[in-house]
Amino acid sequence: MFTTMENTNTATLKQLWRTTFADSFSDRPRLQRALKENDVFFTIQNDILNITFYVVNEAQQQWIQIKIQDDLVEQFKRLSGVESIEFKVLSENDHPF
Repeated sequence: MFTTMENTNTATLKQLWRTTFADSFSDRPRLQRALKENDVFFTIQNDILNITFYVVNEAQQQWIQIKIQDDLVEQFKRLSGVESIEFKVLSENDHPF
């Protein structure tokens, strides 16, 4: 989808996250719903796409970090064409607003 970070639009990435990416986890409906509804922020720094994804509680945060974080990153890389991704999942308790 994106060939260089210069033409990467964070609004387009967010749309991809909420639709195609979330729908690729339809076999896990709670995860799919979280991907569609929870806050996610994208920033680009030094040609690295930084993704910060907020979940409802620390149990969800730990489950994602332990069980599926690598799968999430690899799937998003595949769908977006972005090679360098730094991914953080945080509890809403850590949300700045």
